[in-house]
Amino acid sequence: MESNPYNYSPSRSYVSSDRPIGVTIIVILNFLGIGILSILLLLAWFIPGARQEVHVLLQFLLVGVIGVSLVISVGLWRLREWSRQLSVFLYGLSLFIDIISSFATTLTGDDLVSFAISVGIIFYLTRPNVREHFD
Repeated sequence: MESNPYNYSPSRSYVSSDRPIGVTIIVILNFLGIGILSILLLLAWFIPGARQEVHVLLQFLLVGVIGVSLVISVGLWRLREWSRQLSVFLYGLSLFIDIISSFATTLTGDDLVSFAISVGIIFYLTRPNVREHFD
């Protein structure tokens, strides 16, 4: 048995076999969303008139959403309980907004997909066998 000269011992949250595959899929989807929002932010810098207040406000909003999403995604990857709870809350908020907006407009396929994703993630992250993996 080799000795470890750096005295390194990976924590439980970094061991991939301990992370449920569904959590990994959620994190990957979150990172894809972060990438799309980042591209939108970069494009906003090149839109004529982007220095107007509305565009600047949108840019700050996108930076905030990207930052929060990144922190939550890293927390989910590391199996942190606060990140699971915050994810359930934010997907619940998204679900609530989808329901409210469905009364104001005609339902589209995008609305139904967003609704299904939110319900699925909330259901998955609240299952006891998934919750037990978070610290």
